[in-house]
Amino acid sequence: MEKQHSVPNRPMYESGGRPSGVDLSRTPCTRSDSDPVCQLLWRLEACNELLGHIGYQLREEEDDDLGDLRLVLNPRQLAVHPWRHPIIPGVHSSAAMELFQSLCAVHRCVTLVELDYDVARYEPLLSAIRGGVGVKRLHVYDFHNIPRDVPALFHVVLKLVTSMEHVDELAFRKRHHHCVDSVPLPTFSLSLAKGTTLKKLHVADLNFRDSEVTQLIALLMDSNTVTELAVGTSVCTFAGTETSLGFADYLAKARGTLRSLTLRSVGFCSEPDMARLVDTICEMTVLEELVVDMVPCGREGTDVFAEVLAWNTSLRHLTVVLPPWWDRCMFQDVFDEPDSRFRSVRRWLTGLAHTTTLETLTLDMLGFLQEECRMLFLAVSESTSVWRMTVHRLLEWGCIEQACRVIREYGLTERVVIRDHNMSSNSMFKLPTCPEVKAVTVYSSWFQAASCDIRAVFGCLAACGHLTSLRIHLSGDAFNYSVLAALASYLTGPNRLRDVEVHLYASLYNELHIPHDALESPLIKAVSCNTNLNKLALRQRHLSEADCRLLADAFRRNPNLHDLTLSAANSGRFLQLFAPAVARNYTLLNVSLTTTEGSDDEMTVVVEVARRNRSLVSRAARFVLDDNRSLYCASAVEYVSRHPRLVEILMDKAAVGEARAREMIRRALDSISGLDEFMTAVRVVKYKVECLRRPGAGIQLDQLNHDCWLHVRQYLKVADVLQDHDTAP
Repeated sequence: MEKQHSVPNRPMYESGGRPSGVDLSRTPCTRSDSDPVCQLLWRLEACNELLGHIGYQLREEEDDDLGDLRLVLNPRQLAVHPWRHPIIPGVHSSAAMELFQSLCAVHRCVTLVELDYDVARYEPLLSAIRGGVGVKRLHVYDFHNIPRDVPALFHVVLKLVTSMEHVDELAFRKRHHHCVDSVPLPTFSLSLAKGTTLKKLHVADLNFRDSEVTQLIALLMDSNTVTELAVGTSVCTFAGTETSLGFADYLAKARGTLRSLTLRSVGFCSEPDMARLVDTICEMTVLEELVVDMVPCGREGTDVFAEVLAWNTSLRHLTVVLPPWWDRCMFQDVFDEPDSRFRSVRRWLTGLAHTTTLETLTLDMLGFLQEECRMLFLAVSESTSVWRMTVHRLLEWGCIEQACRVIREYGLTERVVIRDHNMSSNSMFKLPTCPEVKAVTVYSSWFQAASCDIRAVFGCLAACGHLTSLRIHLSGDAFNYSVLAALASYLTGPNRLRDVEVHLYASLYNELHIPHDALESPLIKAVSCNTNLNKLALRQRHLSEADCRLLADAFRRNPNLHDLTLSAANSGRFLQLFAPAVARNYTLLNVSLTTTEGSDDEMTVVVEVARRNRSLVSRAARFVLDDNRSLYCASAVEYVSRHPRLVEILMDKAAVGEARAREMIRRALDSISGLDEFMTAVRVVKYKVECLRRPGAGIQLDQLNHDCWLHVRQYLKVADVLQDHDTAP
């Protein structure tokens, strides 16, 4: 059981080197239809202490069903060299391998396994995965990065994938953008896969040859079970040949089975081919979610997907965005043709007027001018089905001020969210009057090009009390000590920032000729003092010793800071300072470090604590939402009742505001605070506490008044009561 005073890195091995305590590899699976929580879930900490020796972690995920477990790869510590250390032969790795094999062979609760080319080097791991009794989902990482010295690993992984008969989810993903020691993708074919049970297929991160696309489409054509599909450029732009079918042909065949479709493309296709693709999607009868992330094709670009709104009768969620590198300057030809602009926006107006099923719309509005923005928001306000619209990006030419004014005038404050705004010298002075904008991104290069002092930006930001998210990129001549001091002054002043990301593309220490360890950066000091932050990402060349100590101390003191991304040459020093006390941190959820220092053991400890805390938050959310009132979920809510992520989950899943979400948490705590409620929750009694009366006895437990019992409860948590799983063999 995971208690507040437990220490995730307590020694698990005796001096002789053999694992001590319970033999985890002999733990049976106790999952059943009536109780989905296997006893293994109470022992994840001990399991992971062992599995870390072979680079794995056993954990739950928020989106999975209660009781489902994943065997996931431990995060690679280095971004420059993406491979993990090889498994070191020895008693610990042997015990870990034995546990891995047992988990796959015995536990039905282990439903997903991750693997990459490092795992493919070890036949015992592959054999265990192949024979997994509960493994129905496979995620393969970095398939494109097979090392040159062992190209056969590609076919080893592919053979494993195509040999598993009961896999219903298969995903090929990239962990990073580095391609160290990679070779061109060998011939890829899933034609041998047992496609009878495959429901979810994600190949958007892979780039196929035409012959491989043909084979993939043939596989899909033979399957009637795929309901969720994500494809990349080489697939969604494939129109077919004289002897082979195109992707649109498959979509026509899957019109009654496919429920979720993701199209991710950085390539172009002809207007007729794009029109055919859109027409086919319009005719799909059960499609509920469509995600389009591609470069524009033709005069109207991705706006042609607005046709889906007008004709598809099942779509509930639509996302149409552009690649992040697609900039406003690429729309110049569109702006020169007013008829083309209005033809595009009319597609959206027609679609919104006709749809009766669409609930959420996410749209990149980089190609919309002021009047088009007004017309689109008016259409959203008149829609009877759309309850949430998320705007990715807006143009600079007066659009942000006009958009915010229209949002207010049409009463869309609760329905339209502007996810991000790229701030420029044109919009910076208008931003304080735009409370609808919650997040901004600042590129110093934009202000340099406009001959604007970047320091003036922070003065404008200080006047924007509505901002909760800031991303800033400082580079070139814009980066100097005075700029850094101005940024630090803004961050330490009154603000509502919850999410801060700073990229520094120069070495301030080298410019000022100050020894690294002698300088306490004003930026690090500022973010360390801001106790409102939930997420922090810092990317710079170096951290001083004082900086590392400040950050480590901030994570110990800040009750809200739960996500950290740190990219600096010596961020390992932060890891060394932070890891020893991390067990007492019940806030940390995610940590990503790029470091050449710090041991794998320290990183494993931090990652395990983050896993524990994510589990607590997820279980607490289920308890508060009444999805599950089991002891497993009840034991979590007391540890994370004030966690900002718990509030976010409740706001999202219950569709309520922040105040209502906090009230839901309070009521959930009240439901297990009283004597009878507490004793029932921990399974000591079935309904009510009743003590036998004895002559001369003093006040007994059931005679305590409520205030006295609450005083006892200050020192007693649900998780403190010993249960059967604590003593099971």
